Amino acid sequence: PLLSSAIKSITKTGTTVTVTVDSSSQYTYQLQRSSLPAGGSFTNVGSPQNGTIGTVLTFTDPNATGTGGFYRVLIGP
Repeated sequence: PLLSSAIKSITKTGTTVTVTVDSSSQYTYQLQRSSLPAGGSFTNVGSPQNGTIGTVLTFTDPNATGTGGFYRVLIGP
C-alpha cells in the first residue's frame, strides 16, 4: 500500500534546514533535496530513519547554502 505523510514543518537557520514529519511503524523515512521542484535530481540528505506510530522524525540538512532548494521525504518499507 502507498503511504503518504505531510511534512509538519521546515525551517532554515543559517545554512541548516530542519524538516519534521509524522512517522508510522514498519516504515523508513529518507530526506531528499533538489534544486528543481519537478524533474530534478533528488539526492539523499543524511541517513534514513525508522518510524514509530505517533513519533515525529527530525531531519537536518547542514549544507543548505544558497537561496532555494526543494525537499521531500521518501517513505519505504
